[in-house]
Amino acid sequence: MQLINQPRNYLFLYTRLPDYFFKCIRYLLQTSSAGSKAWIVCYQQDKNAPYDIGRSDAISILDRSTFREAMLDHFQPDVIYISGWGDKLYNSIGKKNRSSIPVIMGLDNPWKANFRQRIAVWLSPFFQQKFCSHLWVAGIWQYEYARRLGFSPARIIRGLYCADTSQIRNNRQNKTRRILYIGRLVNYKRPDWLLRAFIEIQRENPGLMDWKLTFIGNGPLHTDLQRNPSKNGQVEFLPFMQPTEIRKYYEEATVFCLPSHFEHWGVVVQEAAAAGLPLLLSDTCGAATEFLVDGWNGYQFRSQEFEDLKQKLLLLMNKEITELDEMGNASSKLSKRIDHDSWAASLKSVLVNYSNNG
Repeated sequence: MQLINQPRNYLFLYTRLPDYFFKCIRYLLQTSSAGSKAWIVCYQQDKNAPYDIGRSDAISILDRSTFREAMLDHFQPDVIYISGWGDKLYNSIGKKNRSSIPVIMGLDNPWKANFRQRIAVWLSPFFQQKFCSHLWVAGIWQYEYARRLGFSPARIIRGLYCADTSQIRNNRQNKTRRILYIGRLVNYKRPDWLLRAFIEIQRENPGLMDWKLTFIGNGPLHTDLQRNPSKNGQVEFLPFMQPTEIRKYYEEATVFCLPSHFEHWGVVVQEAAAAGLPLLLSDTCGAATEFLVDGWNGYQFRSQEFEDLKQKLLLLMNKEITELDEMGNASSKLSKRIDHDSWAASLKSVLVNYSNNG
């Protein structure tokens, strides 16, 4: 459905631009009126996730270090998206423009009711609400935070993050029993817990030695994980890959695990669900609120308890392939809850419904 009948200029003020968000913007332009354009201002890429961002004639990517506010006089955006409150220049742009055009702030922090968030709630009329007209939240945990910040339901958009699942299919090519981890190898994602749980399970259950564990990603824990003296030949480590390269590893996997100590969202969870994989996620993973029904297409474990992770992993490893395939089919269904159509329509709806009264 075409919501905007005239060309629009979209401005995105981002930190480090991931491939999936660029794909969302590209789809937005493809479904907008002819002549619509987008500017993306962003930081240099993370060395542990060096995405090969595509190109589009309708999209210009500008380096944050050389970007100046005066450049907007030439572009004249119709709507502004800001990825968070952490950049003073971005905040300044939002504050100056929120009374004349929609300014949307992204929010992926879940409500935790901690001291810092309670202070933010108290300061919101003087801070957060001054910089934007709308909040775009990742899921229900973030929606709760947005409401406490004083944003009315009409000023909150859902579905901030959307994976590019256009090339991912529920199409497993073999019956290899393989657990897949995709992400940076950093402490808070706890790949070390997954490695330890897998090694202990195989040591205690020789009948499960046909299972393999694959890590894909870069990060500071890479060397220590590889040097683990207990690691056996069933574990492999592969470097960061572009999305087009990862597809085959989804097809070769049986289970996807993201054991993070805290994970505000996790776009990779939607990718794994679209690939038809049962999911094993911690109870801090925001994406689980959309893409995991505990016991139906995977399991959730208590993030503070290693033994609970190990127990749930063992539960999956003991299942027959037919049972895992059924869970994977359920994952595939859930993966469709957010897509490029709904993402683009959500942003366009702000233009349709915006008024200076917010």
